[in-house]
Amino acid sequence: MAWNSNHMSYLDKLTRNINKFTPNVAGSQDVLAYLQDIYFHLEMRSNVTDRDRLYLLRTTSSPLVQFFFWIDSLLHTKSDFHLLREALLKEFADLEADQGLMAAQETKQGQHETPKAFYNRLRREYFVAHNEPDMEEDLNFKTLFLRNLHPGVSHHLGVMTCPHTMTTQQLRDLAHKAYGKQKMASEKGTKIPAFCDFNTQHQGLAPEGPQHHESTNLPPKEQRRSSFRKEGDMT
Repeated sequence: MAWNSNHMSYLDKLTRNINKFTPNVAGSQDVLAYLQDIYFHLEMRSNVTDRDRLYLLRTTSSPLVQFFFWIDSLLHTKSDFHLLREALLKEFADLEADQGLMAAQETKQGQHETPKAFYNRLRREYFVAHNEPDMEEDLNFKTLFLRNLHPGVSHHLGVMTCPHTMTTQQLRDLAHKAYGKQKMASEKGTKIPAFCDFNTQHQGLAPEGPQHHESTNLPPKEQRRSSFRKEGDMT
C-alpha cells in the first residue's frame, strides 16, 4: 500500500529529530541508542508499520550503514525490521559497553509501581556501579525511561514530552503527574454506582396502620370467617 503525502511528510519530519547513526565516529550515538530513538518517535503515532521503521533506518543512517543493509549476506533481512535490528546490533554494538543497556531494556514499570521506584530500579540496571556527575542526563537513559513506562502512564504524558529537549528531572516530574492521572482514572473506573433497590431497602420494615397478619394471605371467604371469629371472641 502506497503512502499518502501526509504520511510521507510526517516521516520526513521525524528524520530531522533523529540523530544520524554514523558508527565509529566521535560524538555519534551508539547503535542501541539510535534504534531506541527511532522507536520512541514512532510510538507517538498509532498504526506504525515495519515499513515506517525501515524508512527511518535508511534515511537516518550513514552510507556505511546503508551499504550494510544491502550486502548479499543480509538480503533476507532487508525487508524485516526486527531481523535487521538484530543484525545491526550484532555488527555495530560494543557488547561490553552495552551490557547495562541490554539489561535495562527488559526493565519495565509495573502496573502499580510509582515512577520514582521504577526510575531507581532502571538507574541501577543501566549504570550498574557507575556514579558520575550528570550521568543521568544521558540521552539513551532518558529515552529508555520514557519508553519503558507502563502504557497506562505513558498515555497521560503530554505530546511535548521529549528526551532531547528536557532534563531527566523534568521527565520524572511529568511521569509523576501522569501516574497520578492514571491512578485517578483507574479509581474512577472501578467505582460501582450505588443503586437504590426499593424492595431491599424496605425489607424488615413494619408497615404502618393496623396489623392483620392472620388474615392477610387468606382467600376472601376465609378472611370473613376469621373476622367473625374475632368478633365472637370479643362479645
